[in-house]
Amino acid sequence: MIKRFARTSLHIGVAVIGFACALLVLEIQRMPAVHHVNFSMFAPAPYFVEVAFILALAAGYGAKKTLRISSPKIARVGIAVVAAAFSLLAVSGAELPNDGAVLATQSLYRIGSACLLLFWGERLAELGARRSALVFAAACLASGCITLVLSVLDQGISYVLVCALPLVAGACFIVYEPKIVSVDGAAEDEKLDDELARPLPRFSCGSKRETVVAFGLIALPLLCRGPFVSIQSVWMPFQSDSLVTFLIQLSIGCGVLIAGAVALLVVLRVWNRNFILVFELFVLPITFLAFYASQASADLWFIYLLIIDATYKVTLFYLFATPFLFSDRINPLLPLLLSFALMIFARAASSALYAMLPAATFAAIASVIVLVTFIAGGILAFLMIQKNLVSATSDTGESAALEVPEKDSCAVLIKRFGLTAREGEILVLLAQKYHAPYIAKKLVVSQSTVKTHMRNIYAKLEVHSQAELYLLLEQIENEIEVIDEPAHEG
Repeated sequence: MIKRFARTSLHIGVAVIGFACALLVLEIQRMPAVHHVNFSMFAPAPYFVEVAFILALAAGYGAKKTLRISSPKIARVGIAVVAAAFSLLAVSGAELPNDGAVLATQSLYRIGSACLLLFWGERLAELGARRSALVFAAACLASGCITLVLSVLDQGISYVLVCALPLVAGACFIVYEPKIVSVDGAAEDEKLDDELARPLPRFSCGSKRETVVAFGLIALPLLCRGPFVSIQSVWMPFQSDSLVTFLIQLSIGCGVLIAGAVALLVVLRVWNRNFILVFELFVLPITFLAFYASQASADLWFIYLLIIDATYKVTLFYLFATPFLFSDRINPLLPLLLSFALMIFARAASSALYAMLPAATFAAIASVIVLVTFIAGGILAFLMIQKNLVSATSDTGESAALEVPEKDSCAVLIKRFGLTAREGEILVLLAQKYHAPYIAKKLVVSQSTVKTHMRNIYAKLEVHSQAELYLLLEQIENEIEVIDEPAHEG
């Protein structure tokens, strides 16, 4: 599947490298291999400004389903320039004249880096759910490798490499055009095309209960991560030792690699109704474990950082799948914007509470939030499993019904000309006078895949159009009636 994905996705290497660099730009301030990291870099005010900006974007996307800000190249240039300029300023550590300038710079860095990442998501969404998820997994693995490389390089060289990240991410963002190309191949390749085009099951949200479950499954892990902003500084005092700094950067890189491996396994093995359940069963319990590890940071800080970075990147992976989980009647970027804003808000709110409340009080609140989200996530996952069991039963009946040709003439043609199982399904639907768009939706594949199968069917049956196919079906039906008549007379 991965080879087929690389062959049929035009310039996919540009997307993987660009998106990997964009993931790193989002964390450019949190790289001990480049500069000393302190907690003031995570002040809540710039995060609140970022949330407000993303919500304003969400309002625009909610009002207009067809809005695609990243489509015009001039818009991509503007986004790339802003992200690069303020990312470089943030990582430079330059002295600013006053607190207002610091707030403005940090806010613009947060907005620029977030927009670069989110609009990369908008571009990749045009590839479809599974292809864009494969790009994310590959980019996550690539960013993990870059992070590991930074841990062994001299600080000066690491600084130059980090400064190149926003430039590379922006340049790739500007030039990349999402496009899928068809490659002629055997039936096995056509099957892989079907798999690559297979979308994720969407939340139905047909009732209040289904809506609560859908939004809860997305929101709870995001809220659960909020309290960890107050304890992410536990490793910062250890940066004075060069060996420990190396280990910190190494731990971050290993965590990102684990996240990339998890994302790849999910894309290859869990591309079904259980997709969102894996999110719950991975992120919530591991986050709960991270909360415990943070309490013993003097001994377990390496494991703590490993867990935090792994769960963070896996959370982003699932956020970038949200455009494919909700109704196609809304703008696909809207769920991603709202989910991302919720995650940033939870972090900023927790940081603000940590600054205002006594340490013991905040620790108690954080413990309650983590425990409640853990229990609530488990309940929602159980409800989702129940719904999946019912849906799977009904789908099995529907699939079985689809596999039986509606007309005997279809069965004769399938057997006589050696059509594949997928070609047989499409032949049955063509016999019912359905066209490619409906068939694609019915079988959950792309229209281009359906048209490829139709060409193969026409070639095997030696017809050149759907009209000729109907004539052939009538001819076969007449042959069947002639054969059956003597049996009836007898």
